[in-house]
Amino acid sequence: MRMDECEEFFKEGEKSSFLKREYYVAALSYMRAAECFLEAKLYKRAYVAAMRSIECLEKTRSVDVSDEYERAFEAAYEAAKFLDEKKLVSIRERFLSFLVGSASNLELSKDYIGAAEKYMKAAEIADKSKRSEILVKAVRCLEQAAEMKMRAGKRESALKLLQRAKELLLKFGGDDSIKRIDQKHGALMGVPEVSLVLKVREEFYKSLGRMREEISERVDKAIDELRKMVSSVEDSAGKLLVVDGEPTLFERIRKKGKFFDKLGYAILEISARCR
Repeated sequence: MRMDECEEFFKEGEKSSFLKREYYVAALSYMRAAECFLEAKLYKRAYVAAMRSIECLEKTRSVDVSDEYERAFEAAYEAAKFLDEKKLVSIRERFLSFLVGSASNLELSKDYIGAAEKYMKAAEIADKSKRSEILVKAVRCLEQAAEMKMRAGKRESALKLLQRAKELLLKFGGDDSIKRIDQKHGALMGVPEVSLVLKVREEFYKSLGRMREEISERVDKAIDELRKMVSSVEDSAGKLLVVDGEPTLFERIRKKGKFFDKLGYAILEISARCR
């Protein structure tokens, strides 16, 4: 991007933050400016824009800005690498704290894969004294994610997660942990695939659903027939039993007892259809 485009993004951020107090909009504008300055290798301007973005995000309360925070911190960290050591150490500590906090929250919500990703990203920027501790947390999350996949019958996914955990352990040692991963990996290799069982179960529930729909249609049809019959009976009952001195057809059937017999047979037939 050209220099004037980067400055335009920066001015949009200033306008939104200082004049309109639209901090989220301002944060996005500053972020675009920071990334633009980074691309142009104007690291001091990139750092300033990224820090402005972080400040605006801190004032944003109406929406979740976790992703935007990470993006702004990353831009500031990349720019600080080309500036003085003090700025680099400061932004690295803040970025690291943010990543570890985000990972911890994801772990609490049982998003173990997401948590592992955050821990691994944090380990990349952490110094040696903290890196091993953070990677151990990443491995723990990968193991928990693998166990969840195993319980769900997704063996291949579980194996990949365990392999990834082992690769992390190989980077910073931990023989006991590697043995534990190998044991889980070996045990999992002996577990048969359950995809066929899951498929059979899925087909069973589909068939059950179709059966329910068919029964429901039959019941609805029987109820409609019963309603029509009851309506017909009500119409007949509303007429006089005698017209011009002669008994009506309804009266003749009633006297012979056939009307109620027919109605009873009809109800029994409909009940049988509803079963």
